[in-house]
Amino acid sequence: MTEQDISSFKKHLMVWTMLCTTAGLLFWIFKKIMSKREEYLKQEEAAKQKRHANLAIMEEQEKIKTNDEKPSNKSDMQNDTIQYTQYQEFLPDNLWKKFSLTSESRDVQKYDLSFESNPAQVEVLIYYQSFVKLFRIVILTVNNLEKFINNDSNKIRVKVIFRRSNETKYSESSQLYPIAETVPIKENFSVQMDTLDFYGCVLYITVWSIDVFYRELLLGAISIDLNSYNHNLKKNFYGDVLPVKKDTKVYGHLLVSLCHIPSTERLTCVVISGKNFTGDANSASILNKAINPYLDISLLNDGKLIKNHTTSVSKETRDPVFNEMIEFFVPQSQVTLSDILIMVFYKDDKNFNETIGKILIGSHAQEDGYKHWCKTLENPEQSFARWHAIKK
Repeated sequence: MTEQDISSFKKHLMVWTMLCTTAGLLFWIFKKIMSKREEYLKQEEAAKQKRHANLAIMEEQEKIKTNDEKPSNKSDMQNDTIQYTQYQEFLPDNLWKKFSLTSESRDVQKYDLSFESNPAQVEVLIYYQSFVKLFRIVILTVNNLEKFINNDSNKIRVKVIFRRSNETKYSESSQLYPIAETVPIKENFSVQMDTLDFYGCVLYITVWSIDVFYRELLLGAISIDLNSYNHNLKKNFYGDVLPVKKDTKVYGHLLVSLCHIPSTERLTCVVISGKNFTGDANSASILNKAINPYLDISLLNDGKLIKNHTTSVSKETRDPVFNEMIEFFVPQSQVTLSDILIMVFYKDDKNFNETIGKILIGSHAQEDGYKHWCKTLENPEQSFARWHAIKK
């Protein structure tokens, strides 16, 4: 090759290198511009949702204020009083008074349940070990559960509760067991107590079914009055599970906003604030004290956990303000199978987690939870806020 050819080759190579460098630089600039544009669109969408949420919150608060200013309906108050009185009759404290044992039938506990032809039964063994001052309770079996076997409830749990002078002295739960006609439990529970502690003490054994959402449903309870218990004897009890009315008490309210965006298959949940969080009145850590509540928010698909988010803890308040937004990806084909489960907890004096209650919003929910879900789906890209009652 001549020097002229080499010089021409070098010039072409230099031009080609400059063109490639320029093309690469233009491509990098294009990517930066597109990423900035995407970020801007996301910010605009978030701002739009926030505006919708604020408007919905203002409307909901105005409705609440209007309802609070309305005079109370006397007939409604009377109905509430009647319902509360009926509910009180089925509280565990009152069960043993209504169905207490006669003196000639203390060893085998049988209740007169004419409305139940084949009630579920719990077999219990109780005895007292005086040398270590321990009262032992052995849950042996739970029988006749065939009528409770269905698609919703697939497990059961037994809880042992000691109460004296309207106070819970001991409470413990068994493990979860698959529901069947006869469930062998064979779990031991021990309570440290003196012989004098038996007076005025009542032992309650409650049976709970657990559904696919891990919600507990009280099937019934048996109660054993320990006033007449001879602590020198080992006794077997066969107790019919007495149905107990469901706890309809409200443990506070939570304001929740939902927005569904079908184009991006996104569901935005904003937990805004709560009011009058109460919890279990028998818990010494919550009685007449400020609490430290927080929320656990889960997206469920046909009962299966898809995504979970835990909010920050609100310090020493019963009216917490959360203002936290959680975004869920929900495919359009799965919307009718989805639910949002909000568990409400608080941390007690020893930093233990205690449950206040829960809220279910979605296709499997009832009443307000289902209405809120339907309204959100019927009005895409609009935020709707609603107060939900916290229940057990």
